[in-house]
Amino acid sequence: MFYTNESRWVMNYYAHALRESVFPYYRIYRQALLDIFADRFDDLKQAPEIRIGVSHLPRWLGARSAITAGLIAYNIEKYVPQDAASDARVGAWFSSRSS
Repeated sequence: MFYTNESRWVMNYYAHALRESVFPYYRIYRQALLDIFADRFDDLKQAPEIRIGVSHLPRWLGARSAITAGLIAYNIEKYVPQDAASDARVGAWFSSRSS
């Protein structure tokens, strides 16, 4: 803690102190990846693309409705069989209901 009456000195101190990153983790993690995978990056560039879907409930839905929707989705996923044949049956059932 600095106690001073001179605000310019304090601002100058923090201007120089904050030039260095306060959170050095990016630099450390990046260097670790470069050290570990340096010769394998060309192989990684040839690898298939991985896409991750991210979704969220609409803001207007509200917290209670979001919790209810999440529990319903969880129970559907929990009780619907996950083999390929059942996926086709479930898809056919939903498509027959929509028309």
